[in-house]
Amino acid sequence: MDERENKLIRYLKKIYYQHLLTAAILIAVGLVLVFFPDNSARIACYIANTVLLIWGILQIVLYCVHGQRGTKGGSLVGGTVAVCAAILLFVHPDILEQLITIAFGIALVADGMVKLQKSIGLLKTKSSSGYIILTAALISIALGVIALFAPFGMRTLIIFLGISLIADGAFDILTSLFLFLKNKQNEKTATKNPAYHEVKEDDPDVGT
Repeated sequence: MDERENKLIRYLKKIYYQHLLTAAILIAVGLVLVFFPDNSARIACYIANTVLLIWGILQIVLYCVHGQRGTKGGSLVGGTVAVCAAILLFVHPDILEQLITIAFGIALVADGMVKLQKSIGLLKTKSSSGYIILTAALISIALGVIALFAPFGMRTLIIFLGISLIADGAFDILTSLFLFLKNKQNEKTATKNPAYHEVKEDDPDVGT
């Protein structure tokens, strides 16, 4: 086993942990959307509004204390706009609810694009793991596109988004399991090669 293959083992291990973390987040959010479709979007809106309001107030305070000097300075215009937007969205949360559902759809597509990039890199190394991640990428992108453009009602859309997030998370777990087993198999072979222990702890250049 050559140096590039040894580096690939370490790269697969990193992807394994990334997929597990992503899966946990996706499934948790998906379960909330499925079991609390009437309240989850509204709660998410209030959380986002609160964060926006706090950020805006902080920017105004920093501007009053430090002006616009360096990293400690704030933005009076940005802070004022953020506070006004937060107040408007507290009064009319339905505006942000529409944006929240769009954001979840975009998140699914973005997650799929990240997986797609990883799969292309792995396929260039002739790793069979690339086909698994490629399948997960296409499913994630398809679910995101459906969520963005399908003519669902708000409640149905939220439930569909929840199911999509759960499905995407479950596929991430299956992908992680496959990567884990594949990596263990590769490590058994690699550890028999003395060169394995001399390879630096950097990622493989799978994109070239």
